[in-house]
Amino acid sequence: MHSVRVICARRTGGDGAGRSDAGLALMVLTLRVLLIVVVLGGCADRDLASLRTATYPPDFHYLTRDELQTTMADFARSVDALDGILSKAGGPGPEDRDAVVGILEKLRLQATHLEAGEASNHPRIHEDAPRFVRDVDRALLAARREPPDFSWTGRIAGSCTACHAPRHPGAS
Repeated sequence: MHSVRVICARRTGGDGAGRSDAGLALMVLTLRVLLIVVVLGGCADRDLASLRTATYPPDFHYLTRDELQTTMADFARSVDALDGILSKAGGPGPEDRDAVVGILEKLRLQATHLEAGEASNHPRIHEDAPRFVRDVDRALLAARREPPDFSWTGRIAGSCTACHAPRHPGAS
């Protein structure tokens, strides 16, 4: 029993008041809070890219909120332009080929950017991007034929608008 009192006396500073235990608890709490701030900061979209290089593996593609919103907004504009060409009176004709091919090439570039790396913080987009790129490649091949075939282009425009209702004025 005497050894327990000696150990407790040493741990509490000898007077039994528990001051060093309280200081230790405060230090542990401070370290925990600091660790949480650092971990959550690594996921934030602020200027913490340098922290992310230490917290994520090199093949992980971190998409910032701004980067994702910008890319998706560009997707929406491109799909809207495709939809406009495909839904014009009389349907698209051979004269629309260059415009369609240009839009499809832009979509392909954007989708390729989204699928970069082995993993991403947006797994659904990252997993679906390769299929989307394949569909865009099919649409490009078909649009470049003589005469152009825009059926795959219609599938791409339809695949977006089926889930995402048009959000611009004048859209149907």
